[in-house]
Amino acid sequence: MRYADLKTQTAKLTVGKHRIYEREPDAVFIENAGQRHPSFPERDIYRLVIRWNGRDLTVRHVDLFHDLCLKMEVRPDLRLSLLEACEQIANGAAPSQLLEQRRFPRTFQEPAGEECPGRTSLEQTAGLPTELFLCALQGLILVYEHNEPTMKAPEAFRHALTRLEAGDSFVEVMKRLAPQTPIGKRYYDLSKRI
Repeated sequence: MRYADLKTQTAKLTVGKHRIYEREPDAVFIENAGQRHPSFPERDIYRLVIRWNGRDLTVRHVDLFHDLCLKMEVRPDLRLSLLEACEQIANGAAPSQLLEQRRFPRTFQEPAGEECPGRTSLEQTAGLPTELFLCALQGLILVYEHNEPTMKAPEAFRHALTRLEAGDSFVEVMKRLAPQTPIGKRYYDLSKRI
């Protein structure tokens, strides 16, 4: 689903968890937590939740970008193609169409059977399955846009991806995406973002 369609579909979400993508047994949800605290802004707070390998994971931008870096480290031959696909998602492309066009592997690394008799971990598979990762990236951009409409989330993510492609450090790129405390304040106020 293209970003514009997903945005209109999730314009008015009630409190609770809402499925936006499902690929059995995995899924991507947007959770409307409502207004959790009186010092938070008047609007609802949204979170991204991923169901992978039978577990629900609440994902932040650092988690997805760490997953991206892990994929690029394991498969350097797909680094540029993966970054371009992520930029296209930030531009509004549909993740499933990009997966078909680019012909990415299902996972960037297959787990060795003798090492892991139980469940697989993110390190063994080089992160989430590729389709789940791309759908989660689109969902995270949407969550950021719902939480802070003035941020221009697609543009901020596109800028972060180009900075990673240019060789900036992971830590510096993540700092730019994190909410910033205004100068002169000693506390974090969610209603103000610079």
